[in-house]
Parts: sequence; structure tokens; C-alpha cells
Amino acid sequence: MVHLFFTCPFSQRCWDALGIQWPNDTDWFRMLHEGKARWARPMFLEVFAVAAWGIWKERNDKHFRGIQPSFESWRNRFKLDFAMLVHRSKQEQG
Repeated sequence: MVHLFFTCPFSQRCWDALGIQWPNDTDWFRMLHEGKARWARPMFLEVFAVAAWGIWKERNDKHFRGIQPSFESWRNRFKLDFAMLVHRSKQEQG
């Protein structure tokens, strides 16, 4: 799991684009905690969840559909999914 979401070159490129730097560790929980402390902006967990979901979807497309992971595809999915998350949050706040 650490490799898939944090240390593989594709994942690192995604996190770099968001400005999230991960520590070198093998415990994903500590990595998440430290990553949040380093990022120090609002909505870290939401950004993490949407970005990780996009990485997961790109990898599934490779495994199940034979489609190579694409940074552009990940970025477009992230922008769309995050915009929907923000929109839903605003609706819930009334």
C-alpha cells in the first residue's frame, strides 16, 4: 500500500502537483500524519482522499482495462471530484 499510494513514481508526481511531501516511512498512518503536518493548509484529509481515490482508479484502469496511468487523466479526475466535494460541502452548510 505504501508503494502504490506514496512511493511509486506515478503517485509521487501526483502528490508533487498538490504540494504534498511525504516522509520516508513504511507506516502509512505515520506518513499521513506527518504529511498533514507538513502541508498545513485546510482540507488536507479531503485532498488526500480525492487524490488517493484518483490514483486508485488510474491503477485499476491499468490492471483491469489495460489503460496506462496518465497524470493528465488523474489531474482532470482530481479537479472534477474535488469540485464536486466542495459543492456538496457548500450545499450541506446551507
